[in-house]
Amino acid sequence: MEKILIIRGEHGNIVEERIDETEDIFSKVKELASKALNLWEPEFADFIIIKDQYEVSLKLPLTKDQVRRFMKYGIRRSPDGYAKFNIPVYIISYDSIWVESDYIDRKVYLVSVYVNDEVKEDLKKLVIETTRGETARLGITEEELLELEE
Repeated sequence: MEKILIIRGEHGNIVEERIDETEDIFSKVKELASKALNLWEPEFADFIIIKDQYEVSLKLPLTKDQVRRFMKYGIRRSPDGYAKFNIPVYIISYDSIWVESDYIDRKVYLVSVYVNDEVKEDLKKLVIETTRGETARLGITEEELLELEE
């Protein structure tokens, strides 16, 4: 069984976070994509799933359990005393808009491998930044943006 981190973000906020155990990350991505597909409103938004990687650095030595869990992600030793490896990160975006030339994801699921609470916090920040959007930079308030959508 693999520990999978699930974070759901909406409009710059974390609205759900949990750690599930499953046989593999792919089945969890498909399950959440199906759930997000039911939340998606095709007349207003794109539906996109993006696969990326996140580099993890853990201070050596690792426990036997850590080595067992993360071996398949290509652990390598760095000269500065860390074990480094890349974990898959899937972003399921089911509510997004174009504002001028910027693409803003307003509601997403992030699905990744659970490493530890420090990595979880970094990925939560990523979700917050992803769903926060750049509307403030454009001089548009959230309320004005909602009015434009109506």
